[in-house]
Amino acid sequence: MIRSGSWLLTGFFLLVITPGQVIASAPSGATDCGRAIGAQYDTIAVMPFQNATNDQSLDWLSMGIPETIMADLSAVGGIVLIERIQLWRVMDEQALQLTGAVSDASAMEIGRLVGASLLVVGAFQRQGSMMRLTARFVEAESGSVMQTAKVTGRLNDIFDLQDKLVSELATGMNLSTASTKSARLVPELTKSIEAFQHFGQAALYQAQKNYQGVVEELRRAVALDPGFTLARDRLTDAFLMLDEDNYWEYETVVSSSGKAESRSIDLHRAGGVSGLKGKQCYTYIRKVVGTSQGDEFVGRIVEYYEKREDGIYLAGELVDPERGSETLRIYNPSVLVFPYEMEVGRKWSSEHRVKERRPSGSGNVRYQQATILRKENVEIPSVGTLECYVIQYDQRVSSAASPATVWFAPGIGVVKVVWQEMGDKVSGSSRRIEMVLRNFHFEG
Repeated sequence: MIRSGSWLLTGFFLLVITPGQVIASAPSGATDCGRAIGAQYDTIAVMPFQNATNDQSLDWLSMGIPETIMADLSAVGGIVLIERIQLWRVMDEQALQLTGAVSDASAMEIGRLVGASLLVVGAFQRQGSMMRLTARFVEAESGSVMQTAKVTGRLNDIFDLQDKLVSELATGMNLSTASTKSARLVPELTKSIEAFQHFGQAALYQAQKNYQGVVEELRRAVALDPGFTLARDRLTDAFLMLDEDNYWEYETVVSSSGKAESRSIDLHRAGGVSGLKGKQCYTYIRKVVGTSQGDEFVGRIVEYYEKREDGIYLAGELVDPERGSETLRIYNPSVLVFPYEMEVGRKWSSEHRVKERRPSGSGNVRYQQATILRKENVEIPSVGTLECYVIQYDQRVSSAASPATVWFAPGIGVVKVVWQEMGDKVSGSSRRIEMVLRNFHFEG
């Protein structure tokens, strides 16, 4: 049982738990990720490409090519692209090979399961130094082939080949890639084939649930080409797409006037993809066990994170009191917590309303200003040295201020948080919360 005055640090906001509350796992029935309704073919899934050569040294292209196609299609207005993690999860459930041939019948079934109206199915074949790419648009409902494309060229020209392939497909379907979106919203690729190979291998590892390999390969890609934006983006959000067997363990101390009030161990586990008010979100289930003023407490909370073109947003949290009276907090609009363009000196701000669904109580307006202060190495005894971006979040609710400093390591996630709860002008209360990573585990 959680005692009065106990706490949980949730989504970089301080959550005060009242007596008798516990926090539960993801709500039942919250699985509708929602999708746009518009054109006849509004939702597209890009399947892994078949390695028709059966050369295992080229398996990375099975994922690398779809990544490029998705990046190009992201410039097309009016469509929704199915997330890779959804597609791979269904393929895993259907026991389909990631680098082998996928029949049109299997593709149709996958399309139905992920909610796609159109599928991109393709293959690649190498003969000496030459490479042939083929692709077709398949209608998910009927299995009809709507458009085909075929390009041939040298492996060293793989980037041009992929662009030509997408151009032929898009032209045949009357899809215009001339978008009004800014250039940043279409992630940049690389001119380095070696960096692209590491990127494709990372995608293949992720589909195979080798998450340690994912991070290692993405780091190699970025090291070879620091301007490889898509690889940098994937490294930043890698922690959002991890399997439930991966976890992060933190130790948290709450102190007032220099004296510790409570200590706890905070265990984060990935909870998979779920839906929150029509948004596709990645959930993280947290279990907190600790002591406060001599009393033991246990709590759970579900955090919902949303991926957008420019970064990772906090969309909401679920709190479930012990007697089944759950509280759902919705951030409207969602709050940017980790931008993809991590650069020292970058600043951003937000104003959002926190809507609460519970037996009593209502939401309030929060303001946040964030600044990336510097890069800094953090030594974790059981992990080693982690290079982090230090981000300062200055938050205010009415007259109460709550500044927080977060150490974030791309590929790993949050390493450390120091939160100063200042209280309002009337009470003048102040508490310091420090949460530090003790250990983490990635499958692989």
